Amino acid sequence: MFYDAILAHIRLRYSLIPYLYSLGAAAHRSGNAIMRSLLMDFPDDEEVRGICDEYLLGPAFLVAPVYTPMYYNPDSVRIQDSVKKRKVYLPKGCGWYDFHTGEYYEGGTYTDADAPIDRIPVYVREGSIIPMSSDISYADEKNGLPDVIRVYEGRDCEFTLYVDDGDGYTYEDGRYCDVTFAYSEAGHQLSVSKSGSYPVPDEFTVQTYSPCPRWS
Repeated sequence: MFYDAILAHIRLRYSLIPYLYSLGAAAHRSGNAIMRSLLMDFPDDEEVRGICDEYLLGPAFLVAPVYTPMYYNPDSVRIQDSVKKRKVYLPKGCGWYDFHTGEYYEGGTYTDADAPIDRIPVYVREGSIIPMSSDISYADEKNGLPDVIRVYEGRDCEFTLYVDDGDGYTYEDGRYCDVTFAYSEAGHQLSVSKSGSYPVPDEFTVQTYSPCPRWS
């Protein structure tokens, strides 16, 4: 059980390398904080002022780590009938999606999030674009390139994917590429533009998440 949980989280990190690497590039260029308090993005939401056990990861993610034991107490004493959940506050001003299930929640609400050992509660802000690598077993298997673009609908949004060699200083000589994904809520369309010399595939699998099904 524990090994499988560790493996699941390692693979999740690998799948998010395109997103995380792009956050690092943005931080280098502009000083944007990758990991930050909810208060930085939601200063008018008084509820977040007392929350110190959730944080934002880039523009998309709200992460709610589990700090209380759910399986064993000290000295390996098993916890009987433990409820594998934790309360999570989702700030108001936008909607939120459960990253694991795709379920949509209104902002300004609390939810009892499932929190078994193989799942950290993670939510995605509506109006987010997340580049991901699927079926990846080690960090540089796909050279940091995504093959899946997740779009979480709800409002217009944009995300710039940054790609380079992943090692060395060739980016200083212009060997990199910025790929900007822009989503229009009005037309439910995703556009892609590139700048730079590093080769990036032209095709991606787009996965769309919507607050409610759209009639065709």
